[in-house]
Amino acid sequence: MAGVRVQFSVREEMEYGESMYVVGDCPALGQWKAQKAVLLKEQTKQESAEDEPSNMVTWEGAVVLPKNTNVAFRFFIGKMIRPRPGKLMEPVIEVILWETNIQPRQILTPDFDDYELPLATFGSYDGSTTMSQGWLENQMCVQVRFHNNPIFMWKSKHRSQLYSIKCSPLDYELGVDGEDSQSSGQNSFFLEDSSLEGPPPCDRTAMMYYNLNQGELKPARQPPQGCLYKKDDYLVFTSRGFNQMHLGFQLDFFVHEKTGDPRFVGSAHLLPPKVERSLFSKRVPIIGLNHRPIGEIQVETLRITPLPIYDWKMDVSYQNHWKWRKDGATLNVGHRGMGSSYKRVANVKENTICSLFSAAQHGADFVEFDVLLTKDRVPVIYHDFSICLSTAKKAGNDKELLEVAVKDLCLSNLQHLKLFHRSSTSGGSSVEVSEDITEEDQLPFPTLQRCLQRVDQHLGFNIEIKYPQNLENGECEMENYFDLNVCIDRILDVILKHAGERKIVFSTFHADTCIMVNLKQNKYPVLFLTNGPTQRYTPYSDWRCTTFQHGISFAKAEGLLGVNLQAEGLLQDLSLIPHIQSLGLVLFVWGEDLNEEPVKQTLRNYGVDAIIFDRIGNPKPENFMCESNSSLLDLRVDLATHKAREDDLISSSGTCIDNPASSTLRHGNGV
Repeated sequence: MAGVRVQFSVREEMEYGESMYVVGDCPALGQWKAQKAVLLKEQTKQESAEDEPSNMVTWEGAVVLPKNTNVAFRFFIGKMIRPRPGKLMEPVIEVILWETNIQPRQILTPDFDDYELPLATFGSYDGSTTMSQGWLENQMCVQVRFHNNPIFMWKSKHRSQLYSIKCSPLDYELGVDGEDSQSSGQNSFFLEDSSLEGPPPCDRTAMMYYNLNQGELKPARQPPQGCLYKKDDYLVFTSRGFNQMHLGFQLDFFVHEKTGDPRFVGSAHLLPPKVERSLFSKRVPIIGLNHRPIGEIQVETLRITPLPIYDWKMDVSYQNHWKWRKDGATLNVGHRGMGSSYKRVANVKENTICSLFSAAQHGADFVEFDVLLTKDRVPVIYHDFSICLSTAKKAGNDKELLEVAVKDLCLSNLQHLKLFHRSSTSGGSSVEVSEDITEEDQLPFPTLQRCLQRVDQHLGFNIEIKYPQNLENGECEMENYFDLNVCIDRILDVILKHAGERKIVFSTFHADTCIMVNLKQNKYPVLFLTNGPTQRYTPYSDWRCTTFQHGISFAKAEGLLGVNLQAEGLLQDLSLIPHIQSLGLVLFVWGEDLNEEPVKQTLRNYGVDAIIFDRIGNPKPENFMCESNSSLLDLRVDLATHKAREDDLISSSGTCIDNPASSTLRHGNGV
């Protein structure tokens, strides 16, 4: 035998229809590609111990591997999705859950013909247990959500009752039964009972659920009579599949009475959308047993599409990993590089490559910056959704500042027009963004691609994805923005092509952006940013943003790495820190309070994972270097020039430039 026959075996609790696979770094194990992984065979269940779960199963399989070779591999739970007859599509393996310990399993194959590995426990090895949900490779994901007390029954006596909601996926694709409706005859609709049954159920699509307000922090399969909705709950149903543009849902309602089982009282139908939008909300009628409306329900739907084409591999994932420093010390993260510069004078302008360089020179482990799209869909680094243009009036030489959205300007406009910070329209001094600077690294609106290519690979990036949302006061941060799937796809495309080996952590205040980024890729971790209780910023209206506890529950349920909390609210309840740590979540902290050294030290003593603050000090040029010594020399010259400008400005005005409206304006939220 040319190779050694290696016997793999692993045990895990499995749901109906799921299988165990092994994937690894050699051709026989698929070279880390899920679609080429080896399917293991389910073994006949032996008599179980009393305390062993009834669905614990052993899976085994033999693979011929090269002798005397180091082989790396992982196990994953998957599901084989086969197309319907007549569909020109190959079977696809859906990854449901996979091992994501930072180092894969390792074996050194022996020099003999047969070798049996010890029975493994799925997810646990080398003293660590880390697993992540599968990403979207070919399939789509749909969330159907109910919150803000969405059920309204028309008779007052029914409004005080409790109801369960059962969500069932239906396939609305025409001709799924293999028949042409016209070939069955003109009166077939009236003559054939089967034609009255409606669209068939999607039996290949598992329906999972969680309730953020009930402490259910892990998605589970829905019960036969649905999930109970109580006052102020946030109930989420999730479905994955390959035909989601034809996917609709039947909502069955069961009333809970004092005695007996829940009783079916009516149903509603959510049809597939005619427009490919990521997020939409609609009110649909609830039809009772007498075929008449008995009420209505508000339904919110999020549709997540996979990235167009990408060669996904399973060799490494950082989505649930956080051990960047061996000593476990709190990381220092530079806020927008060296800190906010439009609210007060700074040595370097925020969110510029020069600012990122400077933070690296001063000992930052990571830098945090904001990313949004231009009109031509180029990801650029900038904090606010809008900017001010200087325009000439019809008569005279007077100029007027006009606020415009960044999304309405092309990259060339942003880099060549005379622009001012949006606070300039508030009646204060004009704060110019595009000063007369020729050095490219000092210019505002650097592209995300240039930042990835220009800044030293050893400096980690905390990338905050900006996406507008509604505020509690009824306003919206920015109307008519890009579709969410389009926005995330464009940003991820740039990162996956140009990030290299850089450490990257995503964060965002927009909860649905968190979900999308986490599902569209399998490499980088995601943090949920939240203000929590605040007097500095206008709160968001999204239930998941309103309190720290809501945000923590959301992050845990969606399998995020952790949360990024504002210091203002966290300092009021430091007991949240051990609570977050007990859930296995990573904790970043941001906010103006962190510019005070005692606050930073307090949070370090509590063991938070990272703090984001302005004006990182204690220069440590040995930690991170620019691309070359000449780049570092240029940086020092640039910083000296900016310092001279700052001194001149302060001496002429006597004060620092402040943005008095920055803490409360509709664009003011955000790290």
